[in-house]
Amino acid sequence: MQNLIRERCWRTALIIFCLIWLNGGCATVPDGRRWGQDVKIWPGGDRIKTAAKNALLDPGTWAPAMGALAFQIDSWDRNLTHWAARNLPIFGSRQAADNASNYLVDALLGTYVVTGLATPSGDKPGEWAWNKIRGFSVGAGAVALTSLSTEGLKDATHRTRPDGSNSRSFPSSTSSLAAVYGSMAAQNLNYLDMPPWASLGLKGGIATLIGGASWARLEGKYHYPSDVLAGVALGNVIGRFLNDAFIGPNEPNVWVRVEASSRGGLISLHWAH
Repeated sequence: MQNLIRERCWRTALIIFCLIWLNGGCATVPDGRRWGQDVKIWPGGDRIKTAAKNALLDPGTWAPAMGALAFQIDSWDRNLTHWAARNLPIFGSRQAADNASNYLVDALLGTYVVTGLATPSGDKPGEWAWNKIRGFSVGAGAVALTSLSTEGLKDATHRTRPDGSNSRSFPSSTSSLAAVYGSMAAQNLNYLDMPPWASLGLKGGIATLIGGASWARLEGKYHYPSDVLAGVALGNVIGRFLNDAFIGPNEPNVWVRVEASSRGGLISLHWAH
């Protein structure tokens, strides 16, 4: 069973890797910018404000954060965890779920590295290498800040895990790491010249890997839904913020717009040509 789960996790990641290489190539982005070229020690106040706004308004931040709050209603938090750990609908055993969460986080790390290498960073070897070093340094900083923030919140909240093993349940470090890798990988895709359907599909695959790693923590009985949702929100906001502040935002090929009206609302899908 564990070998089957490992195989499926890496098969999904391999499909994402192949699609990235087939669709991305090494083309220059439309505005001529190269990944990593804009990294500075201090990006400037205006850029930081814009990055903070983008990070907080990103659906990958506010949606899981709102979900974590919603699970505080009645006993939803505990009920879903106990149901998942009892029925094990996806992974079949606690050990398999534990292993799967690790495999999926590793797959997301690999996805981040592949997308980072696939982005255009310069035609000359020296320029390419230096921009890659600067870009991946930002990623390393995002991972370190995510880990420190997660551990700090664990120390502050002292929430007991569902299995009673310790009091470091909130938030989930597995989910926060999965989300920061996934967030940065998704932002890297915006630098690649690919069809809108490919970009949207790859981002959907990344979201699936994050969701799988987080759900595995419920079946493993290590976390409550609010733990993993808060972890996802934390990892995403840090990854998006540092990416936009230091590497620089690049307009996505595909985005969703939600518009309210007196008769309800409209959700529309847009893409750049």
